[in-house]
Amino acid sequence: MEVPFASPNPEVAVVEVPKEEDRVIPPRWWENFWFREGASVEAYADNDWWAANVRRYENFQVHLRYQGAGDEDDEWVDIDDVARLRPPVDGSSGNQHCQVGQQLKVLFDEERWYTGAIIQYDRVKDLFQVQFDDGEHQQIKFPDPDARIATPIPDLVDALLRCKKALEGALEEYAAAKEIPQTVHSNIRSAAKACFSAADKRVKSNKLEIDTEHQACSEFLDQVRQKLLGYNLMEARDWLRIRNKAFPKVPN
Repeated sequence: MEVPFASPNPEVAVVEVPKEEDRVIPPRWWENFWFREGASVEAYADNDWWAANVRRYENFQVHLRYQGAGDEDDEWVDIDDVARLRPPVDGSSGNQHCQVGQQLKVLFDEERWYTGAIIQYDRVKDLFQVQFDDGEHQQIKFPDPDARIATPIPDLVDALLRCKKALEGALEEYAAAKEIPQTVHSNIRSAAKACFSAADKRVKSNKLEIDTEHQACSEFLDQVRQKLLGYNLMEARDWLRIRNKAFPKVPN
């Protein structure tokens, strides 16, 4: 059939799930499935099943990106929609650790992480072929302590921006409700802005062990908390309310 998704990377094909005539899906499988960032699932679209990865989980829905496709094809699907979503088959396009199309990072020289994508899986040797962003290739056998599945850097940056906007809104509400003096409010905004700039730089440098949107936003907000409480610009209980509004919802 014609592939309905356009791959932004010609080296990474959109992954169509192998045909299966008599596959049995466990009832209520979603209750025992961990919808973590990067988890592989299969989604039904355009009269066929396709491999996809979880980008975000919220309110019993998952934000999916089809493996090998661009973000323009992302969509939200209910986790209990058995006509649209099902668990992956072990070995269909990888093993229990990874799947073809997933982004990952590999540590070299014990100091820098390099990002790439899994483009092929050798079932016989149980090896993954990885293409890095600089065009280099390497075979990896999982689990590997120096390799980990990771959210693409642009997605991490996008998550930080969403978190920053949510934080700014929460801070404005706080200032209005508490009638915070303009000078103090200005100092609070400056502290948050400085923390965001630092977090954005750390993520883009790819030197820290940041693998998920949850982790990137959590570190950013922790830095804001340290500044605001350290400079006595806010009380801890007020910060907790603001943080709960600004932090994106993620699975436990």
